[in-house]
Amino acid sequence: WLGSLRKSSVAVAGAALAASFAAGLVMPKPWRRGEPPATDVGAWVEKVGNYQAMYVRDTVDQAVDDPVRTRALLAAFSRQAPSAVAVPDLRDAGLVFKRIQRLGLGELPLLQMVFLAAVGKPAALCVLPSQDRDMPLSVRRLEGLSVAAWVSKGLAYVFVADMTVAQASVIAEKLVADQYPA
Repeated sequence: WLGSLRKSSVAVAGAALAASFAAGLVMPKPWRRGEPPATDVGAWVEKVGNYQAMYVRDTVDQAVDDPVRTRALLAAFSRQAPSAVAVPDLRDAGLVFKRIQRLGLGELPLLQMVFLAAVGKPAALCVLPSQDRDMPLSVRRLEGLSVAAWVSKGLAYVFVADMTVAQASVIAEKLVADQYPA
């Protein structure tokens, strides 16, 4: 009996530690004024990929976009960012927009736009202000997902999706080239 109590206590403590770690990565932060610091692109891409890997379909399946809230979040973020941000219409790529969230990464505001395909895990396009110079698109696998990252016009982007690297590359290339309507 004592052994099973210890095992369950360890399991509960481990779950609590994991939950607090995940919450610490993504808790909403107030919008900050001033210049964004240089972004460690590799580190934040990995954090976003790891966070997105925890999502399951049920997380956003029943979510309904609130256009007023979406416009307000985009406007607030765009006022703080060097370039305006819009939600791309990815229906041609088989992804339906479900919701937008304002999260934070350290002191920086992070927008997460969540999309859902007909099957599989949710996909996300995340945007973060950055002082890094423009960086070309790179795509890799992380936590079983395809992760595409680039920096353009003072914004760092990550597109994370449950699809092949080739499929994610095609979508990300069109995102980089601004070929999806807002």
